[in-house]
Amino acid sequence: MKLTPDKIDLKFVYDHYHEESHDDILNGIFIFLDNFLGEETMIQCIDKIDVIGPQKCS
Repeated sequence: MKLTPDKIDLKFVYDHYHEESHDDILNGIFIFLDNFLGEETMIQCIDKIDVIGPQKCS
């Protein structure tokens, strides 16, 4: 049996975040990461991506 590491969760803090723009911002992040890392790496390594504003950052 081959053991593989868990996929990672990413949380981005966006300075100009507004709840009504959440989907647009998240889509932009997905497009950037897909182009930067490659589609295969995205599928293999990343489990969840979320975006929040600085007010919710703790």
